[in-house]
Amino acid sequence: MRGINPLRSEKRNQKFVGAYPHSFRQVKNKVEKEIKIMKRMKKFMSLALAAVMAFGMTISAMAVEGDPGDGTQQPGSGMVGALTPDGQVSVSGIDPGDVVQLYQIIKWDNGNWALNHAIPGITVDDLTKNDDNQDGISLEEAVAIAKVPGTPIEIDGSSQTTVGANGIFTASVEPGMYLVLIADKNNDTIYNPIFVSSDYETSNGTHLIALNNASLIGENGSVAKKEDLTLDKEIDYTKVPSTDGDKTDKNSVAPGDVVPFIVTSNVPTYADNYTNPTYSITDKLSEGITMSEEQQENISVTVEEHTLTKKTTEDGAWDYEITNVTGKGYTVSFSERFLKGVHGNPQVTIKYAATIDALAEGEVLQNVERFTNDVTLTFSNDPTDQNSHGTRDDQTNHYTFSIDAGLNGSNSGGEVTKELIKVGVDSEGNVLTAWTTSDETKWVDIQPLQGATFKLVGGPNDKEYFATSDENGYINFNGLDAGDYTLTEETAPAGYVKDGGSYPVKIEAFYKDVTDTKDGSITKVLDYYTVSINGNQSKYTITNSGTDAEITEVEVDNTSMTTPINNIKGVTLPSTGGIGTTIFYVTGGVLVLAAVVLLVTKKRMSAEK
Repeated sequence: MRGINPLRSEKRNQKFVGAYPHSFRQVKNKVEKEIKIMKRMKKFMSLALAAVMAFGMTISAMAVEGDPGDGTQQPGSGMVGALTPDGQVSVSGIDPGDVVQLYQIIKWDNGNWALNHAIPGITVDDLTKNDDNQDGISLEEAVAIAKVPGTPIEIDGSSQTTVGANGIFTASVEPGMYLVLIADKNNDTIYNPIFVSSDYETSNGTHLIALNNASLIGENGSVAKKEDLTLDKEIDYTKVPSTDGDKTDKNSVAPGDVVPFIVTSNVPTYADNYTNPTYSITDKLSEGITMSEEQQENISVTVEEHTLTKKTTEDGAWDYEITNVTGKGYTVSFSERFLKGVHGNPQVTIKYAATIDALAEGEVLQNVERFTNDVTLTFSNDPTDQNSHGTRDDQTNHYTFSIDAGLNGSNSGGEVTKELIKVGVDSEGNVLTAWTTSDETKWVDIQPLQGATFKLVGGPNDKEYFATSDENGYINFNGLDAGDYTLTEETAPAGYVKDGGSYPVKIEAFYKDVTDTKDGSITKVLDYYTVSINGNQSKYTITNSGTDAEITEVEVDNTSMTTPINNIKGVTLPSTGGIGTTIFYVTGGVLVLAAVVLLVTKKRMSAEK
């Protein structure tokens, strides 16, 4: 259809106008009317949108029904469209008595989330969300927060130091996100920081605070992550095989013995929120046990599959250093670089050896002597305080024994053990001194024998020991290991015949476990020991003081027996079937042979004549 050009002839234009004047006015009026309606609708829409926005803001600001509008929250009805606060936070897996502190990181402030205090590099948008599908707080953000935790809050109606017997901590708090730091009452456990929220839940079940991540972060009501550090020290049985199933036979030693030790512990995981973390192991030897210079130079430190760099100078990266090295101990410390780079609690192993000191000339030991080897682990346990440290301790106890020696212990009264005594008998076998048996004590007026020398051979290392009977007839052997021995007399006192027999000697040590009430570690200490000589047994029970295991008293069992070693006074009498009889036979044979030779010689001389 061809269009109409209004610029053509006036006539045709007039015809157009005249033909449609009424219809045009109608259209014009209708358009103007619609424009007015649209303007009114636009105004209405603007007002409606403003109302919706205001209503939406009212929902956010209210959070729950009954919000007074000043940002404080009241218990909500949970109605559709409202935000319902959780109202409580809880953490489980905490040892009863451990101290829990809450630090508020985010708070609800006049209808919006806000940081409770400034944290470098952190904004409130980093920590809040609109739905449960967004990523939660990152590990880096958690570290930043833990470095600047602020001030712990006061919790009304709840004790921050009380954890139920079930290990659950619960507290009623204002809406917000909280950093939870837990301190172990014994300072021997590290708790990782954990985040919980007293959140708002919308009508569709979503939350407003993001807590969706990772090893240092826990959802509300989750289990606190903690690392129980272990410390153990014992003899290195790979170098000194044990002969009993409990390995307790190597707790007994003798002067000159080289004792190899092994110390083990697990290295905790230190996140970046720890400043200058400390992890060190210090070993201390008691009097009577010493590391030689060579042993000091051969302290070995390993951490499972890790290759360690020992600190040798002040320059350069290092993983560990050994300091304070003397004959009485050392300290092994690990660097911050190493501690923040290991994961999975790998085991650190320290190996070294020490020697039981030799006895000085004339030195006399008590019936049982104790040597200790103490080790202490010191570690950082609070990311907010680099001066806060936990400790764990362990101890090895080693014992050496003596025969006919003074009883150890301040409460033992200075009594002397009487396992052996040198006595004389007359030609008829009558005892010339006294000794104690299990049922009676025999006394005579003759003095015991002094000056007889004896040799004791045996023990784990087949050593030889020598002793001489004293003015009381006692024969003191010092510094014996538990084990089996053989006793013989070497020389007799003047006027007496040496005892030609040999006597079996057996020393047995029996240990008990002592549990440390602080950390539950178990240490073996001497309970009692026995000395048996030729079947006569003496028993000694040890009393220790506390976990230090210091010997305070040695009790002699009332069935203990003394073994007399007899010397016959006068001439030497031959033993039946022994060498004395043989001498007579040999002498007789020699005389007969001499007579035959003399007779033959005499006959030859006679024949020559």
